[in-house]
Amino acid sequence: MERARGRITVAGFTLVELMIVVLVLGILAAVVVPQFTGHTSDARLATVDHDLAEIRQAIELYYQQHGAYPGEVDPASGAAPASNPEAAFVAQLTQFTRRDGVVSPSRTAEFRYGPYLRSQKLPVNPFRGDNTLAADAGATNLSANLYDGTSAWKFAVPTGRFIANSAPEHSER
Repeated sequence: MERARGRITVAGFTLVELMIVVLVLGILAAVVVPQFTGHTSDARLATVDHDLAEIRQAIELYYQQHGAYPGEVDPASGAAPASNPEAAFVAQLTQFTRRDGVVSPSRTAEFRYGPYLRSQKLPVNPFRGDNTLAADAGATNLSANLYDGTSAWKFAVPTGRFIANSAPEHSER
């Protein structure tokens, strides 16, 4: 048997080559990551736009069928004003109703209207991460200036105005 004479070579990368690869990957990450961050905000904004349109359409349909906005009358008795306009608003948009606003979990000949929201609940505001509602029975107008951050959505019961209460720049969409 003969032994090979000379140097033994091992295939691999040098430290300099590895450092160059890490540097190139870092530069690529610095360019790509901010672009994805902007898309996340755009997706949230698109979700809020869609949810506002769906809820406003439900409110308008409810008004056309009942002659009053959801949350104006008590969902158990049909008497005005509702003692808890937030709960009345959600119940009247997510359950079957009769003409006077009284709700039922099932459709009958008497409870023939609704439900107005397909999801059977208010959607989650993606800027806040919840679906809480502040319904004001005395408000005649809502605007982005009334943003208080205490709930995901705001609703002026007398006028039917519904806004996102997530941040002033997202409220009026």
